[in-house]
Amino acid sequence: MTISPSRSRSRAHALPRLTRLTRLVAALGLGAAAIAVMLSERAVRVWETFLGAHLIGWTFGDEAARTYFGADPSILFRTGTSYWTLRVTAECSVAYFAGAILLIAAVFLFFRRYEPVRVMTAAAISVVGLTGLNQVRFLALGWIMSTTDDRTFEWAHSLGGSFLMIFGLAAALFCFFRLVIVTRKRPGAGRRP
Repeated sequence: MTISPSRSRSRAHALPRLTRLTRLVAALGLGAAAIAVMLSERAVRVWETFLGAHLIGWTFGDEAARTYFGADPSILFRTGTSYWTLRVTAECSVAYFAGAILLIAAVFLFFRRYEPVRVMTAAAISVVGLTGLNQVRFLALGWIMSTTDDRTFEWAHSLGGSFLMIFGLAAALFCFFRLVIVTRKRPGAGRRP
């Protein structure tokens, strides 16, 4: 049995279309997930307060629990005889940062020039890094709240927390682009004879 040349050509052209279609579906799926994360930021905040309550309880808090302060998910914790509440608003959440990283990854995933494994790895590292950094921010703000005065907390929250997350986002984007765009040099590449 032989395959005619016209048939083998059509199969050869079908593979890139399948790859493009797969990339398109994956990019649209990742883009939809990014939008879903941003639209469901309240659920992300609930998860973040759950995690933050455990971390505060394990580190400096005598006890900690996830609760609500009005409509906002919050972390209630005790140090000594005092109780404190960290209210996590939409601006404090990592949801918008993570959603933006996932949207960028969706765009890169669509183009054949970038390896899908590298794009997804870079997105995962960036999102996990930002989530961890936001938890460190919650820990620091909780500790500052429980050990200093209101003015110090306001400075730490508005200025320190904002700078921390901006630098964290810059580092996450640097990591993302470094992993996705910059390729490793092949052995022997760039050597002069």
